Amino acid sequence: MKKSGLFSLIILIIYLLFLYGPLYCLFTMAFKKRIDIVSPSFVWIFKPTLKNFKWIFSLQQVSEGLRNSLIIAMGSVFLSLGLGSLAAYALSRFDFSGRQALRNWTLTVRLLPPVAVILPMYIIWQKLHLYDTYFSLIITYMAVTLPLVIWLLVGFISQIPKEIEEAARMDGCNHFQVFLHVTLPSAVPGIIVSAILAFIFVWNDLFFAFVLSSIRNTFPVVINAMATTGLEVRWGEMAAMGTISAMPALLFAIFARNLLIRGFQGLYTGMK
Repeated sequence: MKKSGLFSLIILIIYLLFLYGPLYCLFTMAFKKRIDIVSPSFVWIFKPTLKNFKWIFSLQQVSEGLRNSLIIAMGSVFLSLGLGSLAAYALSRFDFSGRQALRNWTLTVRLLPPVAVILPMYIIWQKLHLYDTYFSLIITYMAVTLPLVIWLLVGFISQIPKEIEEAARMDGCNHFQVFLHVTLPSAVPGIIVSAILAFIFVWNDLFFAFVLSSIRNTFPVVINAMATTGLEVRWGEMAAMGTISAMPALLFAIFARNLLIRGFQGLYTGMK
């Protein structure tokens, strides 16, 4: 083996260790007994147990956190896709003054640090007596993920041939009918990619849910509360909760891998 090839292999192994090493430790710890976890040396061979998962699912706050996260994530993603697809279609197909500036603005807004917008949102929801409600959290996450959805879908819709839409208009379709029956079906890979990325962001976010809720805690807030309270950290149970929190992203990566690749290829083509 050439030196360059050996060096590349070593770099790859180091990269994989840094990438998958923490995940391996997390997943194995979730199935270990406490005696194996607190052992001075790392226990490679152990008898798996589901005790950690049974304990966390016996807690009411865990089931409520999972339910809240699911409701908020699905609600915000649904609204983001609905509004984002319409906005992306307008930015891709209609010529108007300031269109390019508006496209750039959507990306700029997404780059704002969360701390810059959290205080105004907190004050607004308090004044409207909507603090700590599903509505306020869903609208907040919709506002956060909407620029990302628009930016992604503009790239996908831009690569759809305009001739297809023009043919539909010649058959008597108006702009909305063309969007609904021609553009949306053609942009399904992009819509799915946008939905997955937006869902994962909302599902994993701690900052907004921590500040804007005190009762309707999401799953990351529950994990944070359990990790920072009490005199003893239950490492096995915390690892089990971390494993559950990581499952949506892992499942999407495994079962929607080809669709994600196709979607990102479409995004790259549309943005060139």
